[in-house]
Amino acid sequence: MAWGQGRDRDGDKGGDRDDVRHWLAGVYPQFAVPYFIYDVYAMFLCHWHRGQVKGHEVAPPPSLRAAAGSYLRKDLLMVLHHAAMVLVCFPVLWRQGKGDFFLGCLLMAELSTPFVCLGKVLILVSPEGQLGPP
Repeated sequence: MAWGQGRDRDGDKGGDRDDVRHWLAGVYPQFAVPYFIYDVYAMFLCHWHRGQVKGHEVAPPPSLRAAAGSYLRKDLLMVLHHAAMVLVCFPVLWRQGKGDFFLGCLLMAELSTPFVCLGKVLILVSPEGQLGPP
């Protein structure tokens, strides 16, 4: 995001990259923070209700506390990732308008998510023996 602006600024003035601003770094957290919180909640609901799906009934539905514990044991890294993005990467007031370049680098890693998910979907829907080239 701010790489091009930082490069131009360094070429013109020799400035500090921490001061380079990009409009997307201020706007994106307003969308991303509620999304990350919702995503953790939606993943928990999927985990909680998965036991009630036909073919998965092994015991009575677990209590909320038991379901939360098993969810955290299963998806702890995903929950920590979402918490770190919300609590460390996105706080615009904490960053005080600095570090847009580094926030952009972290957000570039997030861009790979749809392609990873698409790869998993293609593996699931491909017929047996069709994973390689024809």
